[in-house]
Amino acid sequence: MSDLERDYTLDVPEESNLQQALDRRLGENRLRIGEWLPHATFGELSAVLQAAWLHNGRVWVGEQDRLPENALGVDLSQRDTVVEVDSVSGLCRAERSATPDSIRKALAQHGQWLPRGYFSSGSDPIGPALESGEAGTLVVALSAVLPDGTMFRTPAAPRRSTGPNPDHAVIGGAGQTGIVTHATLRTSPMPTWKYALRAVGPTPSLLNAVRLFLRKESPAFIWLESFGNDDARVTIVPGAQPIETGVLVGGFALEQCPLDGEPIPPVKATRRVGWRALSTFLQSEPCWAGPLDIHGGWVRGPAWTISTENKRHHAIRSILDPSEVLR
Repeated sequence: MSDLERDYTLDVPEESNLQQALDRRLGENRLRIGEWLPHATFGELSAVLQAAWLHNGRVWVGEQDRLPENALGVDLSQRDTVVEVDSVSGLCRAERSATPDSIRKALAQHGQWLPRGYFSSGSDPIGPALESGEAGTLVVALSAVLPDGTMFRTPAAPRRSTGPNPDHAVIGGAGQTGIVTHATLRTSPMPTWKYALRAVGPTPSLLNAVRLFLRKESPAFIWLESFGNDDARVTIVPGAQPIETGVLVGGFALEQCPLDGEPIPPVKATRRVGWRALSTFLQSEPCWAGPLDIHGGWVRGPAWTISTENKRHHAIRSILDPSEVLR
């Protein structure tokens, strides 16, 4: 029999149960059912998911905590390296457990900056935050592990050349469509936090003025605060191009004011919404919205209700994880 005729599947060692599959991939007793795998690598995560996929197991990914009965835990908290900073292209690649604050610290050495406001917390890992739906507009590329253990990486290239973007299958997937291992994020040149421009006015009118302003200007950072009444305040930090004081749009005068360092958003759950929804939230209760762009912004302050499952993610999850390995 020639090599071409040989059935190589016969060479695969037989595994009668999940524990044998784990021992073969990780080493004997490296991980037992009902326990955590500490200081795990992404390769080990892939191996655990593959074993669970083949033998009807369940996997939890996070810091060590109580596990459901008969589940496997994988602790990736040590995977927190900022892998690469490209100040020319304005990109940064970081591991799952790096935090926005640790990324900003690394970026500062290169004169780059990760805007605050995209993540709910500066001290929490970026991987779970992306899986919850935060900061999607910052993501240029992702690396992730699928529920069956397959590892993939999307290229940081023009999207027209790469076809459909699988990043959106993972971002907002609650860690059930795949586990983020690395993220390549968009960065910006470090602004000079010396002064800002401000305007105050009725919320609907000010919102419309800001929306029109962003069509022609590119500030480094812009945010809105509502005060629980009919008024709101916009604060604009100039970017590379100066912004003249005087009229914003719609009759609102921009006044220059000193800025004592980078703005720090409230530490509250954040959600990205469009301009119509922005108007609703800013008029109904006090909240902080920023950073803003031509499509909308990130809002903090409302008591967010638990949203129903996104139909797209439900369909993807049903295809990628029919055995519920990551549920």
